[in-house]
Amino acid sequence: MLQCSSIQALGVIAAALSGYPTVEGAAFASPVFQLDFDKGVEARDRSGNIVRPTTVKNARFAPGLRGKALVADSALLVYPASVLPRDSGTVLAVVSPLKNGTSRKAWMAFCGPAEKWGIRGVPRLWRWNGQPRFDMDGGPMAVYGGGTDGFDWKVGKWHVFAGTWDRKTGRLALYLDGRLIGSKAVAPWKPEATPGFAVGWARNLDNRATDWAQSLIDSVTVYDRALPMLAVALETRRLGVYPHLPPSVPAHPGWSNTLAPNGPKGPELVLAENGKPRYTVLLPAQPTSMEVKAALDLTEWLYAMTGAKFAIATEPDAPDGPVIGIGRTKRCAGAEPPGWDRDLGREGIGIGVSGRDLFLWGGSGRGIINAVYALLEEDLGCRWYSRGTATIPKHATLRFRPVPRTFAPILEIRDPFYWDAFEADWSLRNRTNAPSAAVPDEFGGRVHYSGGFFVHTFNRLVPPKKYFKAHPEYFSEIGGKRVPRQLCLTNPDVLRIAVAKVRDVLRTDPAELISVSPNDGKGYCECAKCRAIDDAEGTHAGTLLRFVNAIADSVRTEFPDVKISTLAYLGTVQPPKTVRPRDNVVIRLCTDRHAWGHEFQFVTETDEFSGAMKAWSEIGATINIWDYTTNFSHYSLPFPNMPLVTQNVRWMIAHNARGIMLQGAYQSPGSARGPLRCWVWAKQLWAPSLNTRDLIRDFTYGFYGEAADPMQQYNELLWRLWEREYMGALRQVGGIRFPPDSKFFTVDFARKATALFAAAESLAKHPEVKRRVRLAKFSLLYLKLARGPDFLPGEDYAALCDEFAAIAEEQHITHLWEGGGGRNGQVARKLAYWRGLIKARKMKTEVLRIGPVCMFQPDPNNVGEKEGWYRADFADLGWARIRCGEPGGWNKQGFPNLTGAGWYRIRFDVPKDFGKDRMVRVFVGAADEDAVFYLNGEKVFEHTCASTGLTPEQIWDRPFLFDPGPLLERGVENLLAVRVYNRFAMGGIWKPVLLVAGKELPKPELILEAVRPREKK
Repeated sequence: MLQCSSIQALGVIAAALSGYPTVEGAAFASPVFQLDFDKGVEARDRSGNIVRPTTVKNARFAPGLRGKALVADSALLVYPASVLPRDSGTVLAVVSPLKNGTSRKAWMAFCGPAEKWGIRGVPRLWRWNGQPRFDMDGGPMAVYGGGTDGFDWKVGKWHVFAGTWDRKTGRLALYLDGRLIGSKAVAPWKPEATPGFAVGWARNLDNRATDWAQSLIDSVTVYDRALPMLAVALETRRLGVYPHLPPSVPAHPGWSNTLAPNGPKGPELVLAENGKPRYTVLLPAQPTSMEVKAALDLTEWLYAMTGAKFAIATEPDAPDGPVIGIGRTKRCAGAEPPGWDRDLGREGIGIGVSGRDLFLWGGSGRGIINAVYALLEEDLGCRWYSRGTATIPKHATLRFRPVPRTFAPILEIRDPFYWDAFEADWSLRNRTNAPSAAVPDEFGGRVHYSGGFFVHTFNRLVPPKKYFKAHPEYFSEIGGKRVPRQLCLTNPDVLRIAVAKVRDVLRTDPAELISVSPNDGKGYCECAKCRAIDDAEGTHAGTLLRFVNAIADSVRTEFPDVKISTLAYLGTVQPPKTVRPRDNVVIRLCTDRHAWGHEFQFVTETDEFSGAMKAWSEIGATINIWDYTTNFSHYSLPFPNMPLVTQNVRWMIAHNARGIMLQGAYQSPGSARGPLRCWVWAKQLWAPSLNTRDLIRDFTYGFYGEAADPMQQYNELLWRLWEREYMGALRQVGGIRFPPDSKFFTVDFARKATALFAAAESLAKHPEVKRRVRLAKFSLLYLKLARGPDFLPGEDYAALCDEFAAIAEEQHITHLWEGGGGRNGQVARKLAYWRGLIKARKMKTEVLRIGPVCMFQPDPNNVGEKEGWYRADFADLGWARIRCGEPGGWNKQGFPNLTGAGWYRIRFDVPKDFGKDRMVRVFVGAADEDAVFYLNGEKVFEHTCASTGLTPEQIWDRPFLFDPGPLLERGVENLLAVRVYNRFAMGGIWKPVLLVAGKELPKPELILEAVRPREKK
């Protein structure tokens, strides 16, 4: 656990800090180099002696934060290298930009080496690629300030950049405006010689595109120690620069505090009166970094609430008067509030009162920070519903009666796995503990998978590129052939290599978890040894768990606190009959056997999943859940599953779940009610007993403020949709990839939702409320656009496209489905399709359905071509009669799991005048996978992986057109024969086949929607 140095050594910082805390009665470290430009370019050392630059170029000055500032667009000042501490230090620069924006090519250097780039041991503070950065060598020893949402880099705004280093311990840290925004552990290093220390750098390094040092520099200060977090924060505030706080939008008058704690209330405390503090925040004599963070955050938010300037003191110098004790203070220990001695684990909280003193304490990790946010959120009504936002009640006089209590969460992993929840600040404020929210170690960190070994790790443990050619026996044997799909888990060399890799990763990146789990998909080894074990155990988890147990046993001594995580997923979801997981093994149980087909049902309704979870629980397994909670093909499509998720969570906890991940739209904002889902589930993963409907109301009336009434009616519309369709249409759509044309999305639903959003927009006056309403409306726009121009008659489809595009740009939405593609990818592709649809609908097109009734015959021996199954006179009366162009292909029409070749024979008549003087094409909506077409006995077209260059994963759902040419006969019957070859899963022609004609035709992906109203069957 990282700790700050004793605040005793900090010393007195000026007490009048315009609203921010001070340390009472300590001695602050003095700088060894101070440059403020009020007297030109001369600096001062610790003794007050003048330090003159050895180089001065283009030094110009302008008004600064407190005096003069260097105009650092082309200025270069170089000071003797002796000003730099050798072993540890802090450099702090007060800067303001000379140009607005966060350009990715902006190079804003504040200090660093004078002549040579990449000198090890010379501190540099600057901005690169839109991020604050601190480094000691220009490369590996660099810390970036990612996740700095709300950083206001504008002309006239002053900021404090601070970097600290300790070369002996190899620790670097970066602060922006007094807040730690990045830290890094590196190998200890030896400083290199440098000709000097530069300020206001203006070089075009390595011919990179730069904006030079586009900044004003008010001052540069260097200390000969790595200042602790509290010192950096307080020095920043002494300089008059304060941390950015998210904008607070007033809650609706109808808002109520759903999170208010239950239990007997303590005495009334008056924390502030008429904007003046009544309390001092008290830290232990040697506070941990978590305790410092808790104290700083508490004073910031109390100031935001009251305008009161709360001071921070450290023991034993507690002032007279009441205190808010942070952490394990002696004062709190002496008072012994109820629950003080309870074991709270790493994250539990304690809140107590003794006399007029208020005490907050917590578990060994993030507990104290959790306690601060529990007080702010539950007792005082503050909210952080969405990343970069706050809803803070205003009380110049703050009086309340806290509820003394202790609480420890059941779940160790609390992970609403949505983009909206990935920000570290949001995670801290909402008490989630998720691998994807990079909370710094100084703040207690988060559940962390060593080396990024999170899931599907077999290829990283034993890489096929390295081993398969020489040792195919390390990998799966399938059908008698070795293939690099999975590992052969009974091969002793595979175990040896995997153990060595796990040890190496854990030594490099210490963490509490590492995943040893199969690659995605199946392809398990069928060799005699593996098959014997799996057959005896009744599941592929037999070989897997034996393998994982062996690794867990091998690393236990060196890493006693590490747990090996593995997957119960696909073929390993059921536990083995006799093998039991070691106590340092965690089973990551996925809900694929439930959610992939029954997303709108409770997990108890799917016997395969619920039975598996009960079985794992009964054998004492520690279980972490991977659940699926969004539409992975349509992130933004309304998804009415809120009534289900919490009930499922409670059932899982009752069956030994100790971690839950609710996977959703994780790549971008813009998912259906993403902020609401994240906030509600964060509360319920912390305290599962909380009521879902109450939390939704809390969020809506707090987040949407003046526009809350119609937004809550929209929430109720979705809730009632689930209640109405739970036993009907919602059971028919399948799982997590249901289409926009699902039956429960009725015209009536869309019209009511449209009216509610119109009402919300008319009520939204505050720009931030307007933005939030528009973000929520994006989901409805997606539904209406995906349903096409005929869904809601009377609406301007082109205008809907324009509004959708504007919101996507405004809200930085990049992903509409799971997969790759940035802002110019998925959003642009959808808009091109929808706008193309408008044009396509205006085209004059003739349409004739080919089929759907047809004759069908599997061809397992590939004799169809030889025997002429494509000939017009071939006798097919003994074949099966099915329908081509139907969802599910031949798999859903009596030929399940058919792989290999199958033949369709479709007879159709073409009117004599069809397509006269026009382009005529055959359109195929999709064939899974390779398709070869014969028209009236002659080969006419091929759409295969070989002919297109597409993979099987790409070709199966691609629409296409081909020219039938002179083989098409009008006024008589035609025969279209199609040989389809399928490699796995569904097979056959599963979307319509049409004959289309026109002077011009839409692109293939637009044809089905464009011609639907005119299709002749």
